[in-house]
Amino acid sequence: MRPFLTALAGAVALCILLGACGKKDQAQQAQQPSKALEEAKKDEALMEDLDHAGPELERRLAESVSVDGNLLLVHADPFLYVLPVSTPWTIQCFAGMSIVFGNSISGDNSSTNNEVEVDLAAGIIHQKNCEILAPRVGKRLLAILGQDTH
Repeated sequence: MRPFLTALAGAVALCILLGACGKKDQAQQAQQPSKALEEAKKDEALMEDLDHAGPELERRLAESVSVDGNLLLVHADPFLYVLPVSTPWTIQCFAGMSIVFGNSISGDNSSTNNEVEVDLAAGIIHQKNCEILAPRVGKRLLAILGQDTH
């Protein structure tokens, strides 16, 4: 009977420990959305201050995108993507700002995605600010790619 009680006590202790770990994981998961929301709020405030937003977006772009010869190096945490420097790109601006490198390939019955996305800002960016910030980031990207016309 004693080995059974010892095993039972061990099982109860394990359940209590797992329950405590589960609560800790739940608390950490609850903090992640609030952290993302906090970052989005910070970026929304930053995007209202165009004098600071432009240089900050350019800094974030330079941290994420570089060129080595004819290769485009894209750091999209936690990955590094190596693409041809001629890879097409687009800038999305409204629900944050991101640059998408590559094209989607789709067919009738399947879809293949070969896009690489770099998030530069989170949160809502007002259209009037997008009209100023997106071209600025686009021109900076062209300069990084060696494709600027100036």
